[in-house]
Amino acid sequence: MVNTRKKFSEGHSHVSTMEQGKWLAEMAINKIIPRRCSLRDLESLIRITDNDKYLKKVSELYGVRLQKGKKDYYYNAKWTGGRK
Repeated sequence: MVNTRKKFSEGHSHVSTMEQGKWLAEMAINKIIPRRCSLRDLESLIRITDNDKYLKKVSELYGVRLQKGKKDYYYNAKWTGGRK
């Protein structure tokens, strides 16, 4: 995917499938902030958009998700309390 209004080095992104590229393009064109997506998808949206207001919102979301980091492994231990 390439945004022709930016320099090639700033406005291109690599995606794994055509559907993902279409989805990202629709998000950028319609200025939709995705609820669930990866950091890589957010980076791609930042690269391909040319709307400053949308770029700011996506960049803020990217920053928040980057700060949170990956989720830790959750282990649901068997509860052993209670009456005997």
